[in-house]
Amino acid sequence: MKPRFHLRCLSDDNEEENQLRVKIDWGKGSLSNPITNFSRHLVSQIASRMYLNCANHGGRISPQSDIGGYTQIKKGGKIFRAHPWYQNKGPWFDWGNFDWEDFDEPVPAQIMMFLDLTGCIIINDETDREENMSQHLLSEGIWAVVRPGTSPPSICRNNDDQFDSKIAKHFHISNDMFVVPISSLVSEVCVVETSHIFGEDKEVDEEQEAITISGMDDWANQFLMDQD
Repeated sequence: MKPRFHLRCLSDDNEEENQLRVKIDWGKGSLSNPITNFSRHLVSQIASRMYLNCANHGGRISPQSDIGGYTQIKKGGKIFRAHPWYQNKGPWFDWGNFDWEDFDEPVPAQIMMFLDLTGCIIINDETDREENMSQHLLSEGIWAVVRPGTSPPSICRNNDDQFDSKIAKHFHISNDMFVVPISSLVSEVCVVETSHIFGEDKEVDEEQEAITISGMDDWANQFLMDQD
């Protein structure tokens, strides 16, 4: 599958250390460019993680390497999209359940971008760093940039500010972005951010709340079957 776009570093001899300029290159021709691109903030966060991260703690990509990207992938028979302006109708950023370190249950996360590190120069060790341990995480293959929950969703009980439901669970969304291997994506999930329901005004640094809705194939078990 050919990448839909490339994340590309722009060389500049006057750039200071630990700073770089990047662009999303959709290819030649105006028809290749969506009306709305990925946000500058998102691209800046991704570029910082991929190109400026400590090589001994997660690895980083050489600025000489262009990183391929996709606006959708298919896994387990399901299509997951991360597109800034899908079919000229609006942004489409799917949610998925991901295996997450330190949790026994999957954590929901919104997929912001798919990156393909195949053929990239990956730096996993630097002798001039003073960190005490190395974690060689980045590797060739497809990765997802995600906005995850801070923990697996849970049923809300005895909270006047949140409703209780057999088919809905609550969780908080992290303010940080993470890059995770696509192998950790285990399933699709329906998520509704509560600010979209109630029109809540949140502080910039305040974690948003969201709700997962179980699939309709499970509703009969929740409402019609006898519960022990």
